[in-house]
Amino acid sequence: MSGALSALSRLRPWRRRGAEPPGMPVGRRTRSDRFLLAFCLAIQALLMFWRLDLLPARTDEGHTLEVAPLPPREIARHVAADIHPPVYFWSAHGWLRLPLPGEPLSRLRALSGLFVLLTTLLVRRLWLARADLRLGAFFFLLWTLSPCLVLYGRMARSHSLQMPAATLALTPAVRYLQEPLMRGRAPGLAAATTALLYVHYLPGLALAGAVAIASCWRALREKSSFPLRGLATVGGVAVLLYAPWLATLWAAAG
Repeated sequence: MSGALSALSRLRPWRRRGAEPPGMPVGRRTRSDRFLLAFCLAIQALLMFWRLDLLPARTDEGHTLEVAPLPPREIARHVAADIHPPVYFWSAHGWLRLPLPGEPLSRLRALSGLFVLLTTLLVRRLWLARADLRLGAFFFLLWTLSPCLVLYGRMARSHSLQMPAATLALTPAVRYLQEPLMRGRAPGLAAATTALLYVHYLPGLALAGAVAIASCWRALREKSSFPLRGLATVGGVAVLLYAPWLATLWAAAG
């Protein structure tokens, strides 16, 4: 374990665009990086889409099969009485309307697999674009072969949609925490957090809570009210955007 931690501690993402590992030409690293991404996507596609009808519908998947074919307004009314926001079910509804082959359960499971592949591309583009090739290889090895990811990526549920939504929301969150009062960052973070809340409550609340704690800690450390002003802006815009679903969120929390 100590040897593995020591090896990880030596991995550093590059902070300058165009920085390359010593001794490796730019073109060679680019080709290696693209090959790694293509290889991982191919393995993921095999794991996500092979025999989607292999297992019967789980209890949660049965709920998706029941709700997704309903009209969009009926979906909103149905899930408002449940613990789920509507965006995933709207996505599943639109997906089922496409003229694609296969039974509804297999098609919905395929949609989850597509969300997983999309998350892989987003993580590569937003978080690993400038990282050491070894760090990227280490991440993709764990990411591609994760039993949890394979399990939830093959389920007709919102878990896989939460991943690309959270990956997108984390980017403005990090930028906001770096400069909370820079113009446009607070509304952008509020919009991203609200979109994540409409996908599922837990990752949205987790992100909002993390930003709030970090902002309060920065205000205490710097003895400044600036982080709290930015936090108030984020909270106000998010509450405004999420106003149609606030009562449902409160009921779900109960």
